[in-house]
Amino acid sequence: MKRVIPLVACLMLATPAPGQSPVASTPQPEAQPPTIVEAAQLSQRPRYSMGKQLDDLPEALAASRKGWSGRAVASATVLPNGVLSDITLTEPTGNAVLDAEILTALASWRLTSPVDKAGNKVATRAKFPFMIGRGPERLSGSEAEMPQAAKLAFHNGKVVAGFRIDPAGLPTEVKVVRSSKSDLLDNALVAAIAASRYEKPLDLQGRPASYSAQVTQNFSQAEQGGGSYLTGLKSYRCDTFIGELDWWTAAHPGAKISELEFYSFMGGVAFIAPEALGWGKLDNLSLIRRHPAAWAHAVEQCRKEPGARFLEQYRKG
Repeated sequence: MKRVIPLVACLMLATPAPGQSPVASTPQPEAQPPTIVEAAQLSQRPRYSMGKQLDDLPEALAASRKGWSGRAVASATVLPNGVLSDITLTEPTGNAVLDAEILTALASWRLTSPVDKAGNKVATRAKFPFMIGRGPERLSGSEAEMPQAAKLAFHNGKVVAGFRIDPAGLPTEVKVVRSSKSDLLDNALVAAIAASRYEKPLDLQGRPASYSAQVTQNFSQAEQGGGSYLTGLKSYRCDTFIGELDWWTAAHPGAKISELEFYSFMGGVAFIAPEALGWGKLDNLSLIRRHPAAWAHAVEQCRKEPGARFLEQYRKG
């Protein structure tokens, strides 16, 4: 059943004082409703700007504490000023209190203005899907380990796997959503998920349910020795770095280097902690330029000195 925010209108009638005649009012033309433009015809789609976050709603917080979870979908008209109108829950949660809280929260939202291809602010219809509560936690199992064969071949990259957790807490329908381009790595993650066990999923009314989930894992020998780059970097050798870089480049023809997880990680380190790299304090523009230069220097020097440490060469860049 659809739930719609009620529109409350207050009409105040002025009563003339004794001896006074009522003053006739001039009829005002009715405001024309804005033209609704399809999303495909927009040059700028509306984006969230401000308003009450659904995760902070009392009923949503209560659901998270209980381990309940579910989905809601709202539909609304986004007006030219970014205000939501005609808000409807096309997929309510089934929890009447929570549904009311969601509608009230959405009424407080402000989005960026929808803009058509002529540059005009317009109105558009939009859908807003939400996941409410907390999904089942893993009770047993662990992250996938990089197979030795993958290490020897310098395979690396990010794998995203999707699956369902059945009402008994067992993972089913495990499949790769985004491949690393390495069957060894993809299969390692699928096997790790299949061997895991989870809490029994409960919907937003506390009833047994199934739950759709995704797991993302990045594989790189730079992460070895503790499961994170921060520990693995200390022993990450140049020959391994070049091997992984060359394999990834060959496996992703035409891809930008910024799509490589390790490249992005080092860019974050350079921007957040330049002093830890021995670079001192730099302004933002210098930091943005320093990372690509340091990376290029590391690539060049690591090809010349395969036994050196990657981090040492990167710092010198």
